[in-house]
Amino acid sequence: MNSLDIINKRYNNDLYLTFFIKKTEKIVSALYLITDYLKEKEPLKWEVRKKAVNLFSEVMKLNDDSFSDKFKIFSTISFQIFEILSFLELASATNLISEDNHEVLKREFDLLLSLIKNNSIKINNQLSPYLGGDYFKVKDKSLRPKEIEDVLNSVKDINEDKGQFKYKGHNVFDSKKTKTDKITNNEKKISRRDKIIEILSKGQKLTIKDISKTISDCSEKTIQRELQSMLKDKLLNKEGERRWSRYSLISE
Repeated sequence: MNSLDIINKRYNNDLYLTFFIKKTEKIVSALYLITDYLKEKEPLKWEVRKKAVNLFSEVMKLNDDSFSDKFKIFSTISFQIFEILSFLELASATNLISEDNHEVLKREFDLLLSLIKNNSIKINNQLSPYLGGDYFKVKDKSLRPKEIEDVLNSVKDINEDKGQFKYKGHNVFDSKKTKTDKITNNEKKISRRDKIIEILSKGQKLTIKDISKTISDCSEKTIQRELQSMLKDKLLNKEGERRWSRYSLISE
């Protein structure tokens, strides 16, 4: 049984906890790919890798029943993310990594911090003051293997290819290259969905117009289609009809 099977078995009601752990895994993998281009004697290379491994080890404690103090775990995770972000800022400022790579990683870390700050996770009936059960909780009848696969597919595989790596659907290059490939429609869709989840993670019930004020790179029609897709995937609740409709993250 692989690590994902263990997570799904233990947290079969917490689909978004699986998403949180898998996204962290992808971010750590991306950090390793970026730092692979740094010289062996560069201290930042090993410092970032060390802190990335420590972060993932802390996140995986959520999968261990022997760690009862979940509040402490989430506090440590937040602190470790801020540490890594500081090192990445330094690496970008000194041109050790490209601005593109820095921005991609910063955006993904910011999403994790947003989930930690605005929500709480219910784990083994223990409610953490950081991550909240209402957001991550998924009804038993709605948790099907395909839905788990869909969520995990929103975090794209990282593929190294000729001095570049592909992370979360974006082609970004090492510090010697600045050109990025055009984002496909499917990748934009993934990005929109992440943004909608982040906006609604504060527990608000918002209209399409409210959401479109934050997501300015697409039309209200496009956002409406994405919301309909998320309703179909049982990620959102909808109250009201037509222009009075309000959307919120699904809860039990």
